[in-house]
Amino acid sequence: MMIITPHQFSTSVHDDNNSTSVHDDNNSTSVHDDNNFTSVHDDNNSTSVHDDNNFTSVHDDNNSTSVHDDNNSTSVHDDNNSTSVHDDNNSTSFSTSVHDDNNSTSVHDDNNSTSVHDDNNFTSVHDDNNFTSVHDDNNFTSVHDDNNSTSVHDDNNFTSVHDDNNSTSVHDDNNSTSVHDDNNSTSVHDDNNSTSVHDDNNSTSRFKQGGESPEDICRDL
Repeated sequence: MMIITPHQFSTSVHDDNNSTSVHDDNNSTSVHDDNNFTSVHDDNNSTSVHDDNNFTSVHDDNNSTSVHDDNNSTSVHDDNNSTSVHDDNNSTSFSTSVHDDNNSTSVHDDNNSTSVHDDNNFTSVHDDNNFTSVHDDNNFTSVHDDNNSTSVHDDNNFTSVHDDNNSTSVHDDNNSTSVHDDNNSTSVHDDNNSTSVHDDNNSTSRFKQGGESPEDICRDL
């Protein structure tokens, strides 16, 4: 595993109120206004929808999507690229990049951030207080409300649950996910993937080689 530092491999985007970036191997389209953001991507299909307090994101094997609201930002990365997104209330050069075999990603916002990654795919979702994401090899569905989030994953396996003040992440050999709440962040890494999460106040990251079971990770957290 190689870690790529920001000055080696990161791109940041900034605007006054909102920012978002979406990238995949072949196609991406994003549309943004001050309060809402929607991006639609084809190839193997991702869609994200955002409003001020809620969002849903969709991810498949070859695509990624990100969701952004007024005070937060998130970035999405595909197999060979990395990107970072910045909003107007946080560090002007924050971009953090983490690298695994095929993908790297960094996430930053005012108070919350989260990212989810597997061998070939990555998706991250953020809103003001909560997030939820679900991923399987080809399809996923997520449901979100204002204060709580739940994510479910199959096939290559992760589950994370988030509330306002706590986060828990679970990971397997081919996937990793991290969940962040308002004041803290935690990232979990597996054999082939890594992800990092940053917020204004606290951040913690772990990068481990060699298989560590979801139970071990939960216990460590």
